[in-house]
Amino acid sequence: MIAFSDWFENIGQLTTPWEKNIQNKIINYVYVKSEATHKFCKKQLAITIYEINKMEDVIPQNVREDIIVEKIDGFLNGTLDEPDDIPWNSEGSLLTIERQLYQFSMAAKYLLIENLNSILTPRLIIQTHNIMMNGSFQKDINDKLIVGRFRTRNEEVYAEYHQFVKGCDVQFLMQKCCDTYYTKNPISKAIKLFYDILSIHPFHNGNGRLCRLLLVWSLMKDGFPFAFNFSSGKKKAKQHYIQAIKRARRNDSSHLFCILILSLHNVIIEYNKITQKVEI
Repeated sequence: MIAFSDWFENIGQLTTPWEKNIQNKIINYVYVKSEATHKFCKKQLAITIYEINKMEDVIPQNVREDIIVEKIDGFLNGTLDEPDDIPWNSEGSLLTIERQLYQFSMAAKYLLIENLNSILTPRLIIQTHNIMMNGSFQKDINDKLIVGRFRTRNEEVYAEYHQFVKGCDVQFLMQKCCDTYYTKNPISKAIKLFYDILSIHPFHNGNGRLCRLLLVWSLMKDGFPFAFNFSSGKKKAKQHYIQAIKRARRNDSSHLFCILILSLHNVIIEYNKITQKVEI
């Protein structure tokens, strides 16, 4: 294990964000001292965008991962032109997948690069979602998705038999979520942010994708150097995630913690495969 072990060893003891000296050592190494690590970070962001959309079931089954990741990387780096600005299916479609992934790439760039050091506010969350879902529709092309604001009174959302927070309460709860964000250690803070927003479901669509992106933002803001997908990495990762959410609804977040630790561990394993063992 590389010196990121310092981060994991102190998870249980932290009551404030990770110490700046450790954070700065890793950031300096990642972004300045190692070309291989820099390339890994860029590629990992593109892979993360693909995997988030895949986990949320908005990537068609008949597409090749390597081709999609290459396109996302091109969008992020500006080497690929912006796709045609057409309405796109918020639930995923092969016909509009390029526009969908372009919007998500721009949202990731906005949140994880341009606003990595920003304060968590409702405005930051709304703008990220606005970029991510802009131009999308729901059931058909005439059913344009509402973006640029939270749900309001009489705008309710459901998942099977589960009703999320009522629209009239969303604004208050989202402000409370932002106000209480800075009270935990990095892991607890990230999980709380993820689960709070997922429970509130502040938008009509795209909430799962947004929560995953905010989870990455929270950990990277506290110094974790890589983007990652919130997943156990196992064949039954989707079932693991659903079971963890059901347990969290019964006030047991332990499975969410386990999935997050596995997510961070898995990306470090991939990093080690490329760079071998390094010391900071």
